[in-house]
Amino acid sequence: MRWLLALLIFIATAAEECFAAAANEVSISLVGSIDNHKRVNFVLHSDGATLAGYAKTLEYDINKPHWVIHPVKGTIDAQGKITLTQYLRKRREGTYKGKLISRNVFIGTFQEVASKDPPLPCLLRSVADAGALGVGKNGIIVTEHRYLIMRGNADEMRNKEEVNLPIVSGLVDRKIVSKIQRAFRVSNRNGATFSELLCGPDTMSVSYDVDYNKNYLLDLDITFDGVSAYDWRSTHHSLIDLRTGKRLLAKDVFLPSALGKVQKLASIEMRREAKKAVKDYSDLSGIEASERQSGLNYLRDEIAQHSFSRKDLNYFAVGDEGITFIYEWDFPHVSRCFEPSGLFFVPYTALRPYIQKDGPLAAVIAPSKTK
Repeated sequence: MRWLLALLIFIATAAEECFAAAANEVSISLVGSIDNHKRVNFVLHSDGATLAGYAKTLEYDINKPHWVIHPVKGTIDAQGKITLTQYLRKRREGTYKGKLISRNVFIGTFQEVASKDPPLPCLLRSVADAGALGVGKNGIIVTEHRYLIMRGNADEMRNKEEVNLPIVSGLVDRKIVSKIQRAFRVSNRNGATFSELLCGPDTMSVSYDVDYNKNYLLDLDITFDGVSAYDWRSTHHSLIDLRTGKRLLAKDVFLPSALGKVQKLASIEMRREAKKAVKDYSDLSGIEASERQSGLNYLRDEIAQHSFSRKDLNYFAVGDEGITFIYEWDFPHVSRCFEPSGLFFVPYTALRPYIQKDGPLAAVIAPSKTK
């Protein structure tokens, strides 16, 4: 009978430990994106210090979506710091590192094993809380939506348009999210509308890039590439305030009395890029002296027709270190490869006195960022 009693005690103890472990286990379900493109879902279980589960990513095969499941395992500390290793067919594929905030938001990076590129940003929010990101201090979730537009004979390459557009989510106010989605569809600075370019017969592809996604701001470019008599490209740039859904212009971020001074700073950078373009052309090898001089005269004449106007201040991108003003030289196609760069970077150290202290860039130009 003693052995039976001992067995019953062992079973009871084991059951008690299992129930205790189950009581301590936490399930975490998150949805978000990698690099503001690829959709990723986390289903994780934690017993305290360890994590296990899977990451499900949305992949595209000739623009047809399908889910791929990757086992993951790792650790989480008392401050919510997470390290997760992702596997594919039992091989280590990459590592997630970041922080889990209140079990609602994960902010971190993903680094592929074989990649030498910098880690890719990751942002995920709780499946149960569609507005977990509040008003956008940590950014907004951006995922890609890919599809094909077919025209006429589908066998001809120029009748296939590959489209990759951004979808946003995660803020507490869904009306603001809808407003942000609409704000992408602005006309370009030459007047071409989003719909005209998207549905144009010469458009071959549409893609997007996210340059900044935090501190209540989303900075995004949508690029249209096409072919007519020449290859062409049109970029629609948007800097959006995540708290209002509004596309920001120069008057929204700079002091009204300082617009002239900001314009002067951008003009200085414009002239610097113009001088660099002339020097690069003059340094070309393999051309006759007369041809070189003729090309230089042409390049100088083209540049002389341009100046940075007050209106041009409305096209700018934000970064951690400064603002980049975006200018289109719009040279003729035959000489476009020689036009100067249209990106004029001005650091916050120069711009800070002219930026509205309580405006949309307040969180970006905090003292710790400008010292």
